Amino acid sequence: MPKIVDKAAMREAILQAALLVFQAKGYHAARMSDVATEAGLAKGTLYLYFASKEEMTAALAEGYFREIELRFMPEQPAESLDEFIEGLRTALSFGEEEARSIPVFFEVFGPSFTTDAFSQQVSKFFETLGECYGEHLSHLQTKGALSKQHNPSQLGRALAAMLDGLVLHRGLFGVPTERYVAMVDSALLLFRAGLSPAHD
Repeated sequence: MPKIVDKAAMREAILQAALLVFQAKGYHAARMSDVATEAGLAKGTLYLYFASKEEMTAALAEGYFREIELRFMPEQPAESLDEFIEGLRTALSFGEEEARSIPVFFEVFGPSFTTDAFSQQVSKFFETLGECYGEHLSHLQTKGALSKQHNPSQLGRALAAMLDGLVLHRGLFGVPTERYVAMVDSALLLFRAGLSPAHD
């Protein structure tokens, strides 16, 4: 009886092996054969799942951004500006271990930014995040909780960029927890003050 292979589980195992290899050897130095060895597979078997290193990298990035989407994109619209801001604060709560994983992203995916496909993938993620925030802000505007002078769509994209900057500072520059929390509080306070309908 032929062995039944869980293709989804095998694909995930290969991606985890690729991540380990990319971290250990660097993206450019890593070879498909290195990934096959790490995964305990024949090289030919590896090619049944991924045609190239670039394809593996794109799949890794897709999984990474899927996790970020779950964290930063609220499913239900907030019913108040304060509720929306608190949701952002929760999403930005990165512990020490999570912060240390941020530089790893750039070690593994950094070289891929030179490819159009990967750059477009990252750009699409931030466009989606910005659109999500824009929709939530538009909802708040219809409820009278957001100043009418704002364009929710543009504001949502600007917010996505601001959050990205805070997270990068936390991870890439080793900002201590206490200082990072103060930075987040200050940024959200400023953002909250500018959104108030009191400015109308």
